[in-house]
Amino acid sequence: MMSIHGLKKPSYKAFQLLGKLGDKQIQVKGTAENVLQNAIAAKSKDGYQFLFYAFDITLKLGDASKMTPIPVVLPKVKLSNISVHQIGNIEKNVINKWTEMGQPAYLKYEQLAELKKMNDFQK
Repeated sequence: MMSIHGLKKPSYKAFQLLGKLGDKQIQVKGTAENVLQNAIAAKSKDGYQFLFYAFDITLKLGDASKMTPIPVVLPKVKLSNISVHQIGNIEKNVINKWTEMGQPAYLKYEQLAELKKMNDFQK
């Protein structure tokens, strides 16, 4: 889930987001036509957390990613301090960026710095 340089791959990021969920799971009702579009909702002392995901099982290596809209109706509670974190083919994906760099066996300092810069949720 991490490279030899400490770069966090998309699977690491997914587990990182799961770790941000609260300790009390909330039931999610859905009408998604595709079972691979789903959500997880939780509550903690700090508020509510929602994790939405869509996975296209038909994509093959090298296929262009598709944006998959997921309609969401949130509970009628006061929502503040909203943070959005995306993981996708482009967002926070060091593997995709490394591929765009030509899959170098040894990263140059500038390449490693670029990958590290995009590797944190805060940036």
